[in-house]
Amino acid sequence: MPYSNGLTRNIVQCLNDFDIPLLLSHTVINIHGKKRVEGVTIAKVDETLRPIPGTERYIPCDTLLLSVGLIPENELSKMAGIKIDSVTGGPVVNQRMETTVEGIFACGNVCHVHDLVDFVTREAQLAGKGAAMYLKNGKTTQHHIIKVEVGEGLRYVLPHMISPETMVSNTQNFFMRSIAPMSKARLTISSNEGLIKSQILRYVKPSEMINIIIKKEEISNPKIEFIKFTLREEGDTYGGY
Repeated sequence: MPYSNGLTRNIVQCLNDFDIPLLLSHTVINIHGKKRVEGVTIAKVDETLRPIPGTERYIPCDTLLLSVGLIPENELSKMAGIKIDSVTGGPVVNQRMETTVEGIFACGNVCHVHDLVDFVTREAQLAGKGAAMYLKNGKTTQHHIIKVEVGEGLRYVLPHMISPETMVSNTQNFFMRSIAPMSKARLTISSNEGLIKSQILRYVKPSEMINIIIKKEEISNPKIEFIKFTLREEGDTYGGY
């Protein structure tokens, strides 16, 4: 990729602090060695991520580490018949982190992979309060269900649907990730009834989760059928890595 998918603090602490170069828009095209790794050949890639002929470079080494990404571990969710989001790899959840199977709640890395424990804690609070509400009141009929739609610039948004009447507090946390890095972006939240709110976000990266809070009063209009999140760039992208 032409940008790093890692956390900025990790780039600083693990690479910059030790003068380790970060080569973007490169890939490994060959691994050399028989009984063990002796070196690798790398090359630059074009916009379609294909190696560019003539840019090959051999690097001697005895170890190659591959970062292949993380996915939620959801064997139990699938066994329980819970609907899984094909993008996040985790359960589809509502405003109190309840899955599509009544009485089963999910949060943290079982829903989507997190980069900060702070957001895991916020989701855990939502799930805990939601479970307590369920145990106390049993199944609650939700008359006003609002679908959450993912617009331009975003990979996904959680929760997938909300019912203002059964929110666990007067505010609702929404978690999302951008598709690409942006040094300045505008997040717009709208509905079929018009604009809900709009705000500027700085230094947006796919590796760093976005958390937005919406007040209950902002989405309580019974005419609202959906809310849509859109992220559009308003500044320069991370083009200098």
